[in-house]
Amino acid sequence: MLNKWCQSGTAGLTTLAMLGLANFPVFTYEAIAQTPSDQSQCIEIKIQKHIHQLKNAEPGAFDALVTCNSQAVPSLIKALKNSDENLRILIITVLSKIGSSASLALPDLEELLNDTSIDIRILTVHTLRQIGTPAIPALMTALKNQNTNVGIRAAVSLGQIGTAAVPMLITAFKEQNSVIRSRAAVALEKIGQKAVPSLITALGHQNSDVRSNAASTLENIGKNAKSAVPYLIASLKDENNDVRFSAVNALAAIGVDPKDTIPFMIIIADQDFYEPRAAAKALAAIGIEAIPKLIQALGHQNSSVRALAGQALGEMGFEAKDAVSELVTALDDPDQDVRQSACEALAQIGIRAKDAVPKLIAALQDSNICHYTYISRIGKDAVPALINVLKNPDVDVRLSAVSALGEMGVQAKSAVPALIKVLQDKESLIRSNAAEALGEIGTPAKSAVPGLIKALDDEDIDVRGNAAEALGKIGTPAKSVVPALINALQDQDYNVRSNAAEALGKIGKEAKSAVPALIRALDNEDSRVRSSAVKALGKMGTEAKSAVPVLIYALQDNAVRSYAVEALGKIGTQAKSAVPALMAALKKEQDGFIDIGIANALWQIHKDAKYVIPLLIAAFEDETAEVRLEAAVTLAKIGESSKKDAQYAIPVLIAAFEDEDQEPEVRLGAAVAFAKISDNPKDAIPMLIASLEYGEKDCSKDEPSTSSAAAEALGEIGKDAVPALMIPLKDQKWSVRFGAVLALGKIGATAKDKVTEITKVFLDRNEDIWIRYEALKALQKISSKEAISVLKKYRTLSEEISNWIGVHYPALGCGAGIVVAKKTTLTYVQSNPPVMCRIPVIRAVLRWKCSSVHKINSNGR
Repeated sequence: MLNKWCQSGTAGLTTLAMLGLANFPVFTYEAIAQTPSDQSQCIEIKIQKHIHQLKNAEPGAFDALVTCNSQAVPSLIKALKNSDENLRILIITVLSKIGSSASLALPDLEELLNDTSIDIRILTVHTLRQIGTPAIPALMTALKNQNTNVGIRAAVSLGQIGTAAVPMLITAFKEQNSVIRSRAAVALEKIGQKAVPSLITALGHQNSDVRSNAASTLENIGKNAKSAVPYLIASLKDENNDVRFSAVNALAAIGVDPKDTIPFMIIIADQDFYEPRAAAKALAAIGIEAIPKLIQALGHQNSSVRALAGQALGEMGFEAKDAVSELVTALDDPDQDVRQSACEALAQIGIRAKDAVPKLIAALQDSNICHYTYISRIGKDAVPALINVLKNPDVDVRLSAVSALGEMGVQAKSAVPALIKVLQDKESLIRSNAAEALGEIGTPAKSAVPGLIKALDDEDIDVRGNAAEALGKIGTPAKSVVPALINALQDQDYNVRSNAAEALGKIGKEAKSAVPALIRALDNEDSRVRSSAVKALGKMGTEAKSAVPVLIYALQDNAVRSYAVEALGKIGTQAKSAVPALMAALKKEQDGFIDIGIANALWQIHKDAKYVIPLLIAAFEDETAEVRLEAAVTLAKIGESSKKDAQYAIPVLIAAFEDEDQEPEVRLGAAVAFAKISDNPKDAIPMLIASLEYGEKDCSKDEPSTSSAAAEALGEIGKDAVPALMIPLKDQKWSVRFGAVLALGKIGATAKDKVTEITKVFLDRNEDIWIRYEALKALQKISSKEAISVLKKYRTLSEEISNWIGVHYPALGCGAGIVVAKKTTLTYVQSNPPVMCRIPVIRAVLRWKCSSVHKINSNGR
């Protein structure tokens, strides 16, 4: 698939080996090792000569030693005692290529696991994996290594060896160190279904840590561990709380037979769980077949069973509509936990629970039981009742009503006139929340602009701050407010000033008259105000070109530097005068994130690959995953407009994706960037399919992000990706199914042959509602005769699902932390790596030591 990106001859072999593309029909070192050795080349004197030549990392000497196979091992063992660390690294690497025939070296390799050099320890683990089953005891030693890199690689290696490693891995569950136990679990999860029988046995172990970790590992194996269900149910009665908790989580992941619903509940209710929600999720995982039993359980004599039934129905959400009447009755239950679970369940059922509105309104008096967020989940059907509550004399009740309307967002647009009146409420907290609610409603609240402008002069700083923020969220329709927001930049409170600047940024180019005031705000003593001002200037793009000189100066301000870099990039070609300053900042900077930001800005300013591509390639050697991810994202952006320039980075992207030690989000970013850059995006389909499970890595299932990068890329590839998406559409992982159906929606009309499969997902009552929603959108986008027929037939269901999503997920997003990273510059990219890096295996395993160096000509390619 990717051969065309590799050069021919010896260099091609080197590149392929570096990338770890073992499935290609090329001659690898493994093939050499299996070739009968030339006896004349494998006499002791010749072997010693080759070992001496290794000091210069001569590939010929390396190949010759590998070819000699077991005959070279005794001499290689002796060479491991050499004081030259680089030579020892090369010797270890030769042993790794010899593989199982190097088992004689196991005692000496195990010794090296205590070497002071982390590089040697990591390469030793790699070599032990190549030796295989006989190396399991040594790898178990490596599993306990204090260095995380060494320990995790040992876990992965043991998982790759398979069932032979299971007994020793389960024994590791007895370790007091939780890190070692988690590493053993990683290995067992990799082994998967073949490890289940041993894990079932471990559920009966006398050591509670072993039992608990065995259950947790079965949870991660998931539905492939179905045979463990009876034993996990028995574990619910375990004397140890941790074991019970792990068992119930495992059952939630694997599933329980619907007929066992109530007995299962009774067992759980009789136990003490420090996280009752886990038990509810286990019940919900049974599926809609359990709903009648759960409704029945709402009348159980045991209050714990009743509360658990309510929680489980809440976990089922949308599909538990048949329980609404009984849940409304449960709002009067004498037990507080039961009332609480009923409130939560009605909220999760959402728009299908509109009959509960009067009772939930009344329950606002009991804020400890029915929080205002619960009624907000019912959606627009609750708005008229909430508007009436705005007149309630009780301050807390009025406040709850205002907050509930704000939680609804655009669903509460009919409440805008009433909320405008509330801006005059005598209680400042209610006025502040009313302003916030109008902002959450957004553009449909444009009639509130005059009232919000007046609120900018309110005596309360929170009211003024929320009013400024709301005007920004209303956006362009609020452009008439620009003069008032400019005045608010002078407010005595820093939060009001900061919100005013953000609001001007959200209004965007329509607020260009505020540029001089925002420039002045860069002198503000509060860093938050300066940051908001810089970001606002960036959002105005070329309209803020007059701010370039002050933004250049802001590159010296630690608090706003990254925002200034981004703003200069968004101003684009009008910011060419900033290039020298950006290059100077690059030389001083010690933050990988800002390096990436500078690379991105330089590209936006003058599209010159000479500055940008080498920086991005170097960033793949950064020790911080977020920096590597940003490098991939930036390469993808460049690829959209200039594939030819970005294609120089393709080998590095392939290497990043093929590297199992890379963080999932980095592998995903590399796959997407490759798809954007490649002349033949079809080549990226297998990479993107494999990356679907990473698409939602930073968002929980309860709050999925609105897009998946892998799915987006598959959608852009189009009909060629459709056949490959059918398997992930049935995957047991939520994120994979979500990504597959999202991709089909992005592909649209050319996926018309798969309407039947997409319809099955849409109608599956046991499927997650967000995935069903994406299936609905996919049918709408395909818009074929068959798809339209389905939409017409299930119009009511379509509207219910769409409205439920609108109420429960009005605003979504993910974030990432910032960590200081190592320096990566053009000079660093072009520097010579250590001599040992001429050996492909070392380049692949010790990425941080051997940067991806390629010759760069004057054009930056």
